[in-house]
Amino acid sequence: MTESLSRPVRCALSALWFLLLAALAVHVVHAVSWFGGKSADNVVGNWVYDAVLIGSAALCGARAALLPQQRFAWGLLAAGLLSWAGGDVYWTSLVEGTKAADGVTVAD
Repeated sequence: MTESLSRPVRCALSALWFLLLAALAVHVVHAVSWFGGKSADNVVGNWVYDAVLIGSAALCGARAALLPQQRFAWGLLAAGLLSWAGGDVYWTSLVEGTKAADGVTVAD
């Protein structure tokens, strides 16, 4: 599959892949060891996590666009991840820390 892609596209997809792996590693290290302390909790626990979900949806969407024979399956995965990420971003930016967090919201 990657042989048919131009060099800049391959480099961009590889860069996103490695960036997501690095972000996931930061999230795991923070979750296990509290690296960065309580001050990093909002950034790592919320925004890095949301960015990993959005990036994963983007990679699945790229895979759907690049593999016609598997487009439907990769498209469903991309749509599911994007929906999940949308709910998490909504929760992180508009609900968390408010009284609405105690009830059912659109993010649920």
